[in-house]
Amino acid sequence: MTYEILLKKAKDKVSEKDLDAALEMLNHALSIDEKGKEALYERGVLYTNLKKLDLALFDFNILISLEEDNPFYFACRAFIKTGLKDISGAIQDYEITLKLDPEDAITLNNLGLLQEQGGYKSAAEKSFEKSNEYLGYNPNRYDKDDEEKLQKNPPTGEVDASENRSGKKIIKSVFSDKNGFKEFVQFIKNGFKLKSDDED
Repeated sequence: MTYEILLKKAKDKVSEKDLDAALEMLNHALSIDEKGKEALYERGVLYTNLKKLDLALFDFNILISLEEDNPFYFACRAFIKTGLKDISGAIQDYEITLKLDPEDAITLNNLGLLQEQGGYKSAAEKSFEKSNEYLGYNPNRYDKDDEEKLQKNPPTGEVDASENRSGKKIIKSVFSDKNGFKEFVQFIKNGFKLKSDDED
């Protein structure tokens, strides 16, 4: 089978929740084209779903070496590094993401969370303020309309992210209150999602 056919079959298997078969097909596809970016991305996300973060990191390292100006890849790697408890590495990747895409509100919020965790309160506040500005969210404004919206659509603490045609991350929805906002990156691609574990 060709690289393209294997990639399509792998995506179908992911949709069917047959992750082992999907992984086998992605490995086969990458044996044909070891620099196939779409297969590397799909496998990296799959490894993250399987909580094999060291292997996911390996794939995103390759992706970044192939496309060093793609902010989405750096944001994904930052998320993985956070899961691996490499906080300084995650912060560095988020900072690179923002150099490439300065108005990425999700990255600003996630960076703020890590800065806050590391004790960098002033830097964290600046990140949160910029994030809120780009999202059009004012934490000091609260009215009846806001209350009704929250009652109808309670915040889930989730962030949806996907790639547009240029490979950059676009935001589909976000609840940006930093007190209730966890670092979630939800990969929406080919019918499957990635969620981090809820914090206790």
